[in-house]
Amino acid sequence: MKHSDYDQQKKALQPFGELLDTMNVFLSEKRVRGFLQTMDDFFQISSSHSSFPVHVSETKNENIITAELPGVKKEQIKLEAYASHLTISIESHESQSGADDKSKAYFRKEAFQQSSRTVALSHPIDESGITASYQDGILEVRVRKPNGKSIRIHE
Repeated sequence: MKHSDYDQQKKALQPFGELLDTMNVFLSEKRVRGFLQTMDDFFQISSSHSSFPVHVSETKNENIITAELPGVKKEQIKLEAYASHLTISIESHESQSGADDKSKAYFRKEAFQQSSRTVALSHPIDESGITASYQDGILEVRVRKPNGKSIRIHE
């Protein structure tokens, strides 16, 4: 790049230089940094369970759906079966509050998070043929396959 090209680009960006300096000062202020940290905390909390691994395996008689849910309590898990789909949902609600006597400030944090995964099976689900267990952060759902009927082909 020629020196004159660089000077032209620098001149073109000058109006934004003052804006960028003002933004840097604004973002470094204590109140704004606290607000930005709160936003970072919110998105970190809300994304902690946003997706969870689900594995599906199949035997001759059943489908086995396994979900890895570390740190999730059994009461937070909801299972629903519709036609040939099984949905695993997690709901959590966190609430924190406190006071800082030094700055005479009171704070309260509320976080509600919900995530779900749906597994499509190749057959209709009979609700009476579903069993589920949850141990050490691993959810295992077993879905019995329907008995098919063998059809004989005539000549």
